[in-house]
Amino acid sequence: MEDYVYYALVASNNKVLKCMPVIDDTEFEIINRQYPSEWLDGKWVRVCNDQVDMYKIPCQGWNYLPEKNLFYPPRPHVSWKLNDHTMEWEAPSPQPEGRWYWNEDEGSWAPFSDDVNNGVINE
Repeated sequence: MEDYVYYALVASNNKVLKCMPVIDDTEFEIINRQYPSEWLDGKWVRVCNDQVDMYKIPCQGWNYLPEKNLFYPPRPHVSWKLNDHTMEWEAPSPQPEGRWYWNEDEGSWAPFSDDVNNGVINE
């Protein structure tokens, strides 16, 4: 993964439309001349190396925060808040040890069982 440079196509609403790995910036410039971002209804943003090193390569549907030049995933649940320092979504309460999923209707963690398949599983 460290051998690539990543560019994300970002729409005017700061949503990622696609992310593209290229060998280097020169390869990106060649591709960008063939398919300018104006044709694709967005603008290309180079993903910073720090974010790539943390395995946070943006995907379609992710968000872009231009003032910090950072990408972060979509909100997993309405009640979760974005941590401004880590740029990760946090539940209203810490996840207990073991296998739990977030139950948005109850606003709390619920133990995972084989009967439950509609929640997010965190291990």
